[in-house]
Amino acid sequence: MVMAFVLIIMPAFGQSETKNNKIIADSKTAKADYLVAKALMKGFLIQLMNMLFYKRQPILLAQKNGFDTN
Repeated sequence: MVMAFVLIIMPAFGQSETKNNKIIADSKTAKADYLVAKALMKGFLIQLMNMLFYKRQPILLAQKNGFDTN
């Protein structure tokens, strides 16, 4: 009896097919936007690491050898 009630009432609380399709379409759009942003951030982070490591290295070397870097 309880199982019959659950099976009858479940479709009333479920999502409609159009809502499911909209959620799927939105998730595909969000995934595409994420992949673009991820690629941009990866390039940015690589540039940042290069700038911090490789550009800072000569400054540290100059300071180590007693040169004024200001």
